[in-house]
Amino acid sequence: MVLLYPESLIMANQLSPASMKPAQLLLLLLFQSQVSQTSSTPQIVNGALGESVVLPLQFSAEKRIISIVWLHNGMSIAFTQLEGQSSLTYITDPKWKNRLSVTNSHSLQISNLTMADAGSYSTHITTMTSSVVSTYDLRIFKRLPRPQVQVDSLSCEHSTCTVTLRCSVEEGGENIIYEWTKTGPRTVLTQEGSVLSDS
Repeated sequence: MVLLYPESLIMANQLSPASMKPAQLLLLLLFQSQVSQTSSTPQIVNGALGESVVLPLQFSAEKRIISIVWLHNGMSIAFTQLEGQSSLTYITDPKWKNRLSVTNSHSLQISNLTMADAGSYSTHITTMTSSVVSTYDLRIFKRLPRPQVQVDSLSCEHSTCTVTLRCSVEEGGENIIYEWTKTGPRTVLTQEGSVLSDS
């Protein structure tokens, strides 16, 4: 737990980012992340349960980044300090240990995804002249086994055949979205969820 006292915050705010020590800079950034707000639309990122996902950091290479703070549901999980061409990343929440890493482009990679990892993420980027906030909405899905397709009905009349197919997935649940692909110019598709009629 980090305790913030008014006197410490006043002293930290009077320092320029370039002259601050790592601990002072982290203290200030953690405080700012608690009160910063953003109106940007979150970027939706999809991840598969048990696999890895990258939250992409998009920022102009022309601006010199001093530090990056990553938050999950409003709580700090990682902090990166940059000096010249080198950078140092701290995992600020122990429960994320061994599952977080930062790519060469300073994007956040999360491995061994769990359902608890879903939710709101934000990154607070501090430069010499400004502070930028980006937000993400991470959604975790269970990777499904190969779907099974069976013929429900088949009828032919006047050189035209109509076939109804049904798609099913084991342990699929109710939140599955089925998408059928048209493969021929003369194909007429009627789709209703997992059922497809093809003429």
